[in-house]
Order: sequence, then C-alpha cells, then structure tokens
Amino acid sequence: GSLIMKRKPELRGQVEEPLMQRLRDHEWDIRHNSLMRLLEVIHEDPLAVSAKTLREMGERVKDRKADIRKAAMVGLCKLYSRNIAEVLPSLEDEVATQTENGDIGKCFNSALWKRISFIPAMLINCWGYPDIPTRHIVLQLLQEYIIPKKAGKADPNADDARASPRAAALLLCFSS
Repeated sequence: GSLIMKRKPELRGQVEEPLMQRLRDHEWDIRHNSLMRLLEVIHEDPLAVSAKTLREMGERVKDRKADIRKAAMVGLCKLYSRNIAEVLPSLEDEVATQTENGDIGKCFNSALWKRISFIPAMLINCWGYPDIPTRHIVLQLLQEYIIPKKAGKADPNADDARASPRAAALLLCFSS
C-alpha cells in the first residue's frame, strides 16, 4: 500500500484508508508494519496523508506494545523536526519577535502546521506512562527534535527561567 502511495499519488485516497485501519489491527506486527510504511510515506511528502491519518498515527503512542509506541513517537517527532523545528527562526531573530500575535505558523506551510501541530503535545502526554524507558525517550525526543536547534544558548549571567531560549522556544511551540 505504501509503495502505491509513493509512486501513484492519484491512488492515495484509495489506499490510505485501509492502511489507516490496519493501525488498529489486533495483531501488533500488522500495526507496527502499517505505522512504519505510513511514516515512510510522510517523510517523503508530509502532505501525502490526511490529517485524520496523522492523528491515528499519533494515537499509536498509546499502543499497548512499547515498540509501536516508540516508533510512533520517534517517527512523528522526526517529521515535526524536519518540517517545523528546523525552519523556525531563532528567538533572537527579528522575524520571530515580529510575527503577528505570536503566530509561528507564518514561518512555514500553514497546511502542514495544521496537520502536525499536535505532535509536541502528544509527546508531552507520553510522559504520563509509568515506565521509565518511555520517559527517557520523551526527554530525548524533546531535546533532539521538538525544541528548535536555533534556539541558541542561555545567558550565563541571568538566573531566571526566561534566560533559557530553548525553554522559551518550547513554550512558543505550545502557544499555538
């Protein structure tokens, strides 16, 4: 199915729904395989699948199998990083401070932003899982993929929370 979605864009609509339904299959290997194929598709073209399919992929972070939860978290965070976090202006940049009403969606494709803006909140919600490895993954993904790399360094002479540009960038991600 994913090969058809990649090579034949006109048939995506017919293939997407069955692949999305396989994300809810009883067999964990079918759910995992479907998730991995859909992640391959969206990494090539993030607008290739519907917002509904992206949300269903996000629901896999609640899967009972840890491998599927991890694959969903990592795959969606990489998508977010590649398309949002890497193109955000730095906090010191005038463009970042002059966006209207703090709307960071003006820095990139707004259609894409509407589809994947749920990813940081989805990742933060994963912190609530009782297993320690999942919490470690959440922290690692926040640092590597969600918080913009261009956030810069904190002022070493300041001792308040506002001194951390990366923390401010995280708040900016959740403010929309």
